[in-house]
Amino acid sequence: MFEETADIETASLDYARRFSGTTGKWLLSRQTEILLDMVSEFQDATVLDVGGGHGQIAFPLCQRGFKLTVTGSSQECSFLIKELIENKSCDFVIADNINLPFPDNSFDIVTCFRLIC
Repeated sequence: MFEETADIETASLDYARRFSGTTGKWLLSRQTEILLDMVSEFQDATVLDVGGGHGQIAFPLCQRGFKLTVTGSSQECSFLIKELIENKSCDFVIADNINLPFPDNSFDIVTCFRLIC
């Protein structure tokens, strides 16, 4: 187990339910719209989503063909993105989300939603 494991909570069904109401759905739609606008010029980019097991941006990025790797501090962090992993749309790596196991410049884009704040 790693020192920082907040992503276990953010990758849970209970946490996902926080976004099921009108306001939560609006927030996620705006978040997705803004992110996709920001990355639109980087077609075929490799993306690292640190602690992204919540799937909030994994699904939209995979649907647009980005080569996505998601990190999580535990296997349980992959539950909500299991479908993407099984159909090879993204990779899931168990890792320390503070001290990532990747060499510098391994990815074109790095994101981290719902983990830092």
